[in-house]
Amino acid sequence: GGGDAAALAGGGAGAGALGSADVGAGGSALGGTGVFTLSPAWHLFASCVVVPAVAFVAVSVFRRAFNAPRPYEVLAIEPLISKDTRGKSFPSRHTFSMFTIACAWWQLEPVVGAVLGVAGAAMGAVRVLGGVHFPRDVVAGALSAVVLSAAGYALLALV
Repeated sequence: GGGDAAALAGGGAGAGALGSADVGAGGSALGGTGVFTLSPAWHLFASCVVVPAVAFVAVSVFRRAFNAPRPYEVLAIEPLISKDTRGKSFPSRHTFSMFTIACAWWQLEPVVGAVLGVAGAAMGAVRVLGGVHFPRDVVAGALSAVVLSAAGYALLALV
């Protein structure tokens, strides 16, 4: 409807939950304070979609270039999780993705973000116990998600 278009165009009357009343002088509902200020709706979109997407691409490129072997390639084990991929183990992209989603939620609802962080840690443990990642892979996945997300949100706060 018209509220969605108004929100995407920069707030104002009928902009819905993130209207112009939520924007302080030179800022946005999510904290932008730069010279160029995104509308609250675009800021929300960038926080929930752009930052996680850029981080995902960055970690995917790194992991392809690094190409670390998986436990079942190095050790004499049969993984409990059916997988035949060679390399690309570091960092764990499953763990990275879960923690990136947790960081995005943390921006909006810290309790939901914390619950998803705990779920991400559990999933990382399952990936190790399942024999498809080393512990360093899941720790690096979680840490890189938090660091890249924090950097993305810090940059986003400048606009």
